[in-house]
Order: sequence, then C-alpha cells, then structure tokens
Amino acid sequence: YNSTYCSFNYNSGTQNSGNGFASVYYDLQNPVINSFTRSPTAIIRGQSSTLTWTTTFANSASISGIGAVAVGSNKTTSVSPNSTTTYTLTACFAGICVTSDVTVTVYIPPVLNIYSNKATMIAGQTAIISWDHTGDGSTVYHTSGTPAITNGNTNSFTNPALTLYDSTTYCAYITGLGGTSPTVCVSIIVYQIPTISTFEVPTDIDYGDTSLPIAYKSQFANLTHTIEITAIRLTGPNTG
Repeated sequence: YNSTYCSFNYNSGTQNSGNGFASVYYDLQNPVINSFTRSPTAIIRGQSSTLTWTTTFANSASISGIGAVAVGSNKTTSVSPNSTTTYTLTACFAGICVTSDVTVTVYIPPVLNIYSNKATMIAGQTAIISWDHTGDGSTVYHTSGTPAITNGNTNSFTNPALTLYDSTTYCAYITGLGGTSPTVCVSIIVYQIPTISTFEVPTDIDYGDTSLPIAYKSQFANLTHTIEITAIRLTGPNTG
C-alpha cells in the first residue's frame, strides 16, 4: 500500500478476510511544509534568488506568482523579482492546505545626478554643485573637481558655494545596498579677467605724421581690443 499520504495505526490491528484480503486501519495525514527557504535572502534588481522547499503528505503545491510546483524533498525554483516580494507556498491533500511564506528583498541599483547652477562664470565668482539620486544608494564619493567636494551625503549641495578660478569638472558616484552607480560629471567653464601687460605709444609725434606706432600685449581677451587716443595740438617751432 502506498503510504505517502497516510500513516498506519498499528494499535487498531488488522482483520484477515481470507483469499488474500485483509482490512487495514490507518489515519490520513494532513499535508506538511517541512521547510521553505530562499537564497540569497536579498538581491540587486536583475539578480536571482533560489526558493527551496520540502513537503510531506501533499499531492499538490503552488507558489504565489509562479503557479503549480512539485511536491517532495528539496524542490527548487529560481526567481528574479523587480521589487521586494513575498512568496507563499501552499501544499494540499484531500482538501486540506497549509501555507508558508518567504520574502526576497530587492535593492534597486542607484543612479546619481549632479548639477551646477552655472555653466560658465568669471574667475573669482561662486557656483553651487548639487546632486540627487534614485535607487538604494547611501554614500556619495566625489572623484574630481577643484576645489574638492567632501560632502558625501545623498541629495545634497555645496554649502558654502565654491569659489572657482579655473575651469573644472566635478565627477562623483554613489554606492549602497543597490551596488555602485556609474560615475557622472558636470563641467564649469571659468573665463579669466582680461589683462594688459604691455602698452607702448610714442610720447610725441611730428606734425603731419600719418601713422602712430602702438605696441601692446594682453591675456584672456577674446574680443576686439579698443584703443582710445586723445591728441593735443601744441604750439612751437615744429608745429607749423
């Protein structure tokens, strides 16, 4: 006799009916979920976890979100939920069902965004760098930019504002239970204040001269240079 779904009651005895037949007394067993586990207990979205279960005295079973599954010892299936999910195993026999739950925690890969309130500026002015994120990230690491940013908080900004004297690029990434994000950057172009290091003109010219030699040297000027000349007519032997 197949005793998968029952246990014999040895205390109730048997009755020999002859011709090879006998009466056997037994008790039907309720289905049992001996174990229901998941490994690993937490994953990053896109990864998978294995559900493992063992049942006895059950002739059918199902898992929520999956459907019918096998009964018996050390049965498995792989799951890859997009968010934290609780799976319910239901095992049944003869209209009686029992359940057990396991939860697979899903962490979301973090994505960092970084911003500047200015794309261009004049040397000596200030800019504010800010950042925010989505997903399961907990610490921001700044990898470049002068002056350096040391604020590792998430969803934050530079306070006080940064004073910049040269063009720079700020880059950062975020890490946490969801893993490590790609590095993202924001650049600020800093224009230098134009300077004139040399400007030479003759101290005097003769009446009737049609040209005026001028020499100059400048830095950081990307527009047309403008020179204003004020001439004063003098009287004397050579003025005509």
